[in-house]
Amino acid sequence: MATIKHLPSHIVNAIAAGEVVERPASVIKELVENSIDAGASFVKIALTNAGIDRIVITDNGHGMDQDDLPLSFQPHATSKISQFEDLENIRTLGFRGEALASIVSAAKVIIQSKPAHLTSGYQITIDGEAGELQPVGMPYGTTIIVEELFRHLPARKKFLKSAPAELQQVLTTVTQLALAHPHVGMMLTNDQKIKIDLPENQSLAERVFSLYGHDWATNSYEMNVDAPAFSLSGILGSPVTSLPTKNQVLIVNQRPVRHPKLAQALTAAYTNLPRNRFPFFVVHLTIDPQLYDVHIHPRKETVRFNDEATLLAHIRRVVSDQLKAAPSSYHVSQHSALTLGEQAFSYAYPLTHKASDLTSQLLKAHLETWTTKTSPPQISQIHHTYISIPTDQGLILIDQHAAHERILYEQFLSSYHQLQAQSHRQPLDQALLIELPPAQATLLEQQMPLLAELGFEIEAFDDSTFKIVAVPSLLADRNLKRLFDELLADLDANPLRSAIDDVALRTIAYLACRSAIMAGDPLSLADMTGLIEKLEQTPHNGTCPHGRPTKIIISLTELEKMFGRK
Repeated sequence: MATIKHLPSHIVNAIAAGEVVERPASVIKELVENSIDAGASFVKIALTNAGIDRIVITDNGHGMDQDDLPLSFQPHATSKISQFEDLENIRTLGFRGEALASIVSAAKVIIQSKPAHLTSGYQITIDGEAGELQPVGMPYGTTIIVEELFRHLPARKKFLKSAPAELQQVLTTVTQLALAHPHVGMMLTNDQKIKIDLPENQSLAERVFSLYGHDWATNSYEMNVDAPAFSLSGILGSPVTSLPTKNQVLIVNQRPVRHPKLAQALTAAYTNLPRNRFPFFVVHLTIDPQLYDVHIHPRKETVRFNDEATLLAHIRRVVSDQLKAAPSSYHVSQHSALTLGEQAFSYAYPLTHKASDLTSQLLKAHLETWTTKTSPPQISQIHHTYISIPTDQGLILIDQHAAHERILYEQFLSSYHQLQAQSHRQPLDQALLIELPPAQATLLEQQMPLLAELGFEIEAFDDSTFKIVAVPSLLADRNLKRLFDELLADLDANPLRSAIDDVALRTIAYLACRSAIMAGDPLSLADMTGLIEKLEQTPHNGTCPHGRPTKIIISLTELEKMFGRK
């Protein structure tokens, strides 16, 4: 007797439901994506008890007729693909034909739908099995009602969290969908209370303003870049609004995704962020569907790119260039809550003798006396720490220490790279052989072009052994075996950001901090004017090397609000 048997269809559907339907948020994601694929310009989501008891999703999409409606919840029934080649050119959000089939396996579902050209819609109820198709009066579009989630899979219901926790997940999911599709209006209610209410046809900037508020919108930059292999658009938060937790939305071809390495590439484009703090961004990546794979996750929550390392390195460079050109002052609003705890920006890096000697020489070479130009009398110093500059539009405040620190850091960094280029690579007296396990050997092979740019000369000895012939001059006195172990671990976690230059860069940041004008140092008007002029000529001048703001702008409108004049 054969021991291998075909599983009954209800068990197959239950397994599929477990992969696709995890919680109310995953149900809402699948159904809202179906609404968007159906051409809806507005989607309403009404929840009872955070969707645990009831989910109602109504859209004004093109709807289904009496022939399509009974097929819509059958496993692997879809209008999105018809032949194998379609799988390599996916341009819709849903395509597998699993979502509705999985949802009806888990709950009681009522589907009502009507195309615009019909006078009557149709309704079907599925509760374990499908009922009769019935006519129903309704506007064009589709309404799907999901009652008692996991009614048919009670074992899974115990894994649900509390209603507030599930609602938080729903809000996160709907926010991501709303940012992916700013042209689609969305309303979300829970127990008849409005949680999200977004109009149709918003720009991405307008949608960010609607969801995150004035403070985020005024301290962010818009990005639009067309590259040969992809295009990028989005909203990049100012470095001074970085947070200890990640508030980052990644969207690939209008699909919100989780992709840690893409997030790392975008984060790495922000120079000199404090440790354990992350920039805010909403980034849309548009790319040929044949250059990535969306089939790797049942809920289509992530993607895999072809030639991923090259693509992500290119994205990092593009975003870095955008940030260099962006204004970087922090704009204060009446409700700003900029909390940049000093501890988050403290640095305690060990200094190697070579890095210390190098940066000390650069420090002495670039310390310049301040200009003696006459300064406008409006400029003043507050508590020997801040420079106040009134303008026609309001008030600019400059942190004298942070500003000077950034100026020195960029000067030292420029000179360091010049010096590094002159004596970039130092041959080793005796070549170092390192033997690596297969995964690390492959990783090192992939990263050898990057390492060569940084001053390493590496030769493949055999499949698992490499010969280190030369290293960057700054690292010649390091324990190279230990360095490579740490380096490969770093490259494995984040192939776009190497720790090779960390000692030098952190030393430069440390010495720039120690050599800059300090809080409490009195400055003459000429000193202040010189500092302001140098700051405006310095790249990345919105923050110090540790990520604190150098200058804050308070508009006249915000000042008047603070004093109750508006």
